[in-house]
Amino acid sequence: MKKKTIDAYIIDRKAQQLVEWKVIMSATWLMDALREYSENHPDDAIFDMDDYYNGWEERCPECNSRNITTDTEAYRKENPEWASQHKEDNCYICEDCGASFDEPYIPEIYEYWFVDDGFANLLRKKDEFVLDTCWVPIWGRRATGQAIYIDGVIQEIAKELLEKYGF
Repeated sequence: MKKKTIDAYIIDRKAQQLVEWKVIMSATWLMDALREYSENHPDDAIFDMDDYYNGWEERCPECNSRNITTDTEAYRKENPEWASQHKEDNCYICEDCGASFDEPYIPEIYEYWFVDDGFANLLRKKDEFVLDTCWVPIWGRRATGQAIYIDGVIQEIAKELLEKYGF
């Protein structure tokens, strides 16, 4: 059976609906105060500081994976085909896609948004930064300057929901 393609306009509309229904409000203006409070009051923290700082974990610039290593010797032993094509000694290696690179990519978060729990789970599945708080989750958006529904991750989620549920 041929897979039905979904028109870009329909994906945009679904993405707009997701943002209207699931993105509650901006939290950017509040993040400095929340972070400062959580650092200074660990027993009554609004969120776990380790979770906050994990948003800036090193990633592969090719596939965005967090599964990277600097142990080239061990990687060569486990992946002889890769070893025959790569002679670098001091580099990072993505264990998911096999890319080698000098410096990992560290994603920058430009905006923070309160989102509902279900949408937070969808964002987590896309390896987006989501911070659990004592209220509602906060999504660390890695884009700025455009409507949220245009973000690649939002478009992907909208398309997947349309393919899975058809609405």
